[in-house]
Amino acid sequence: MILQKLSRRVKIGVVLITIGQFLTQLPSACAEQFVLFDVTFAYTKEDADNSKPSKSHFYVKDNQLNPNRPKDWTSPVDYRNGTVHIRLEVIEKP
Repeated sequence: MILQKLSRRVKIGVVLITIGQFLTQLPSACAEQFVLFDVTFAYTKEDADNSKPSKSHFYVKDNQLNPNRPKDWTSPVDYRNGTVHIRLEVIEKP
């Protein structure tokens, strides 16, 4: 009886180890990522009134963009059809 239980446990252990080895061989599910910009700025009423082309928008300029960003957004990684995550933190407001 003990031999039968031990044998069953060993079989289960072998199956679990085999599954674990298989899962570690799968490609990673993490997507390629990069930071496009990380900017801290003061935004005033005057900025909102005078921004162009659209009022009350802050426009991130070329010199504020990450210089190491991908030049081609479609290959080898297709960022263009991906997902963007934006984090905004308001530090102070009137």
